[in-house]
Amino acid sequence: VVDGTGSGIADARVHVSMKRHAFPFGTAIQSMMVGGEPADFPRYRYGRKTPRRTACTVQDADNYRDVIERYFRQVTFESALRPHVWQLAARGDSADLQRQQQVLIDRTVPWLQQRDISIRGHYIGWGAMGHPPMQRDFVGDAAGHRRWLWRHMRDILPATEGFVTQWDTINHIVGWGDTYEDQYGGPEIHAEIMREARRLAPAIEHAINEGQILPGGGRRDAYERLIRFLNAEGQAPDVVGFMGHFTDSSLTSPTDLLAIYDRFAKVAPRLQLTELDVDAGDDELLQADYLRDVLIASFSHPHIEAIVMWGFWEQQHWKPDAALWRADWSLKPAGKAFVELVTKQWWTDQTLHTNGDGLSELRGFFGTYEVTVEHAGAKVR
Repeated sequence: VVDGTGSGIADARVHVSMKRHAFPFGTAIQSMMVGGEPADFPRYRYGRKTPRRTACTVQDADNYRDVIERYFRQVTFESALRPHVWQLAARGDSADLQRQQQVLIDRTVPWLQQRDISIRGHYIGWGAMGHPPMQRDFVGDAAGHRRWLWRHMRDILPATEGFVTQWDTINHIVGWGDTYEDQYGGPEIHAEIMREARRLAPAIEHAINEGQILPGGGRRDAYERLIRFLNAEGQAPDVVGFMGHFTDSSLTSPTDLLAIYDRFAKVAPRLQLTELDVDAGDDELLQADYLRDVLIASFSHPHIEAIVMWGFWEQQHWKPDAALWRADWSLKPAGKAFVELVTKQWWTDQTLHTNGDGLSELRGFFGTYEVTVEHAGAKVR
């Protein structure tokens, strides 16, 4: 802090207030909850564990947007950019999906961009051939699947490159059942998909994503093998993603999580926790304790560059018990743990005084700050 002559001012009061975190804490969202207009509500979603339909109101949408803006810097559309949704909307097979796509482009994306919230695309390819709609039609027809997937890439990648910054270019790359490797006769198809996606969208980051790496662990060796293969083929993923769908029977210890991150960082320096949720059934305290452990372990690791929750509100969550906010918007213990970490413990807000040379210093988290200086009745921000 200096005066008009450039001399340091002693004992000036310096308030350093963090306004936004640089670390991309993220979440999966439903586009219509963000961009939908009053006429689009109430909206319904069948809960995974409850057969009844749950109505979401205009007020719920307001609350939904408020939580996103307050706590998250990155989002993933849970379903709006999946191939079957995108293609059915483009073909006009569903008026509701057409409306969703219109809202996505015209309202949801601008709302996010105005708030500098980045968007991950989920997904281009899905390595388990028998699971996603449309793709299962090509089991036993690799040539037909390739034509379909290449056509989809030519459509969606240019159409979204103005707002998607990173794609799950191959989701569930290890997969199960009839996999890409089974259908195509080897892993080369993965390198070909990455190469074509980069040709069509060279400015976008292309990630791979897989589950059963952190919980369970049955795909760890296969995932590492495929990463090493892509590295050798010159198609190394820009980001390697770990899904993190934990249940009360798969609560991997923090020590083991750190060891897994260390293992994969040797072959992929940029790692993300892409789909985090903890479903402990009715045991809300267990959910909170374990979510806190996962967040601390992951945020502490130098190669983890983002943590994305797979939803946050009970009424719009694929596993309602894994939500952070209840249906009435009250915070569950897990939600309180999340808020405590990302807005308090991992937040910088300090008041300092300058020394005789006009200097003060602190150690804070990367982010956007407001600095206010007061001395002798004057205030500068």
